[in-house]
Amino acid sequence: MEIGVATKMVLDTPEDKIISLVDSESKTADNELVEVEWLRWIDKLNNLAGLLGGYCLPISAGMVVYEICRRFIFGSPTTWVTEVSTYVIVASTLLSIAFTLKEKAHIRVDFVTNSLSVQTNRILDIATSLLALIFCLYLTWEGIEQTIDSYSTGEVTATVTRAPRFILLGLVPLGAILLSLQYIRNVAALVKTLMQSRAMINGKRHSSTSGIISVLILITMLITGILLIKKATILAALILFFSLLLSGMVVSLALALFGMVGFYFYFTSPFIMSQLPIVVYGTLDNTVLAAIPLFILTSSVLLNGQVGPRLYEFGNVWLRHLPGGLAIASIFLCGIFAAITGSSAATAATVSMVALPELLERGYERKFVLGLLAAGGTLGILFPPSGAMMIYGAMTGESITQLFMAGVVPGVILLLLFVVYIIFMAKFGKNKMPRGGTQASFREKIIATKSAFGGLMIPVIIIGGIYSGVFTPTEAAGVAAIYSLIICTAIYRTVTWKTLKKVVLSATKTSSMILLIIAGANLTSQVVTMMQLPQQALQYIVSLQLSPWLIIVAVNAILFVLGMPLEAISILVITLPILYPIIVGLGFSPLWFAVIMCINMELAMISPPEGLNLFILQGVGKTTAEEISKAVIPFLFVLIFLLILVCIFPGICVFLPQTLVK
Repeated sequence: MEIGVATKMVLDTPEDKIISLVDSESKTADNELVEVEWLRWIDKLNNLAGLLGGYCLPISAGMVVYEICRRFIFGSPTTWVTEVSTYVIVASTLLSIAFTLKEKAHIRVDFVTNSLSVQTNRILDIATSLLALIFCLYLTWEGIEQTIDSYSTGEVTATVTRAPRFILLGLVPLGAILLSLQYIRNVAALVKTLMQSRAMINGKRHSSTSGIISVLILITMLITGILLIKKATILAALILFFSLLLSGMVVSLALALFGMVGFYFYFTSPFIMSQLPIVVYGTLDNTVLAAIPLFILTSSVLLNGQVGPRLYEFGNVWLRHLPGGLAIASIFLCGIFAAITGSSAATAATVSMVALPELLERGYERKFVLGLLAAGGTLGILFPPSGAMMIYGAMTGESITQLFMAGVVPGVILLLLFVVYIIFMAKFGKNKMPRGGTQASFREKIIATKSAFGGLMIPVIIIGGIYSGVFTPTEAAGVAAIYSLIICTAIYRTVTWKTLKKVVLSATKTSSMILLIIAGANLTSQVVTMMQLPQQALQYIVSLQLSPWLIIVAVNAILFVLGMPLEAISILVITLPILYPIIVGLGFSPLWFAVIMCINMELAMISPPEGLNLFILQGVGKTTAEEISKAVIPFLFVLIFLLILVCIFPGICVFLPQTLVK
C-alpha cells in the first residue's frame, strides 16, 4: 500500500529513529505552530483513539486466522468472522482518522501551496480547515440522526449475525466528532500562531495580505463553480474539484466536500444529503478493502522487525559474484519485499535503508544507486498483494484474484528489465561497477537462506494460499499479518510489546488515510456518475471518431502528466471513476487497463517533483531533490518501455489470469 504525499509523511525506522520525508525548507503551514494549552486534551483523546484503532488491526487479523483454522483444519467454518473482522477494520479506520490528521499523515496536494510563504499558507490552511470542519460537522449531524433512527426502529444487519445496525452506523459520527475536534484544535493553533507572527520576526513584519488574497481567490472559485453547476456542469465540476484539491486541503476531505457540494447544489435533495453517512460507512464496510489495512500491518511489522537486512544478505550471498551483483541483489530484494507487502513506499524505505550504505561502501556510483533504489520500490505496485490492484477491484468490481495475476508477468518483466539495465551499465557504463566479491560458498548460501527463510515464506504463503483455495485474498492479508508478527516476536525477537505500539500506530495512520481517501472518492464518484459526466465524456470521445489506440495514448499522457504533481493513490481514485467506463466502453480489457494504471502509478512514484519514492531516498540518502530527480531519469525510460510493451502486447497481462483463474 502506498503511504501518502511524501512532503506530509514520516517513516518509523527499525532503529527507532524518524526519517523525515519533508524538505527542511518546506513552507507548510504546520511548521512551528504555537500550542494552545487548553486544547491539549484533544490531542490526548485522539492519541487514545488512534491507539485503540491501531490494536483493532491485529485483532481483526487474529479473527481471520481463527476462521481459516476452523474451516481448513477442523472442517467447521464460522458464520461470523468475515463480517465481524470487517466491522473491526471499519472501527479502526474511523477511530484513527483524527489521530492521522494530528500526525499530519493525510495526503495533501501541495505543489501549489509550497510556492507560497509560510504566512500565506497558514491563512489558507485556516480557510481550508474551516471548510473541512463544515463537512465533518454536517457528517456528525446526519450520522447521529441516522444512528438514532436505526436504534429507534431496532434495525439489524441483513446477515447471519443480525448485529444492531445503530452501533455500526454510530462509528461514522464518532469518527467525525474526533476529526472535528482535531480541526478545531488545529485552527486554534493556526490562529494563535498567526497572531503572534504579526510581531517583528528577524526585523520584518509578516504580511497577511497575500494570504487573504489567496483565500478570496479560493472563495471566488468555489462560488463560481456553485453558480455554474446547473448551467455548465462540466466546467463547474472542474472548477470546484481543482479549487478544493489544489488549495492544500487534505485530499480525502477535498473529495468528500466536492461530493457534498455536488449533492446539495446540483440535486438539491435533502434525502440525498442525509445519505452521506450511509455512503461513507458503506464504502468502508467492504471485505475487499478490509485487506488493505492488514497488508499495511504486515509491512509495518516487517519494517520494524528488521526482516529487510536478512533478505538483503540472502540476495547478496547468492548474487554478489555477478557484474553489478550487489545492485542485482538489491533489485531482487525489492521484488521479494514487494511480493510480501504490496507497497511501493514500504519497499523503497526498507530496501534503501539496508542497501544504500552497502552499495556506496562497495564503490557503486551514488547517482546510480539512488535512482536504482527509488525505481526498485515501484515493484510494490505490480506484484501481489498490490494495494493499488485491491483499490482498483474495490472501485470497479473486478476480481481481486484476477487482478493480482494480471500484475505478475509485467512485474517480473520490469524486474528483469532493471537487471538487464544493471548488467548493461556494469559492462558498458562510464563508471564500472564492482563485482562485489568472490562467489559465496555453499555453506554461506545455506546460512543466509536459513536466516531469511521466515521472510521468504511470506509471498509463498500469500500467493500459494490464494491460488490453492485455502484462503481468499482478504484472508491472505490476515494470515500475512499474524505470520509476520509470529516470526518477528517469537523467532527473530525483533518486535517487542513496546515496539508493537509503534507498529500498530504506524499501520493505522497509513490505512486510515488510504481508506478515508477511498470513502471521499466514492462520494465524488457518485456525484460524477449521477451528473452523467462519464457518459457525456464517452459520447464526446466516440463522436470524435478517433482510433481507440489514440485514446489510450492520450490517457497515458494525461496520467503521466498528473503523476508529476499528484500522489499515485490520488491519481487512481480521482481518474478511475471517469476512465474505467470509457475504457470498457471502447472494448478494452479491464484487467489490462488495471496494469496500465499501475505502471502509470509507478511512474508517478518516481516522477519529479512529488514522487513519493524520491522523497524517501532524499531522506534516507541525505541528498538533494535535484540529485535524486536526475538519478531516476534512466529508470523512468525503463518504465515507459514497459508501458509501451504492455500496450502493444495486452496478452502479457491477460494470459495468466485467463489461464489460472476460471
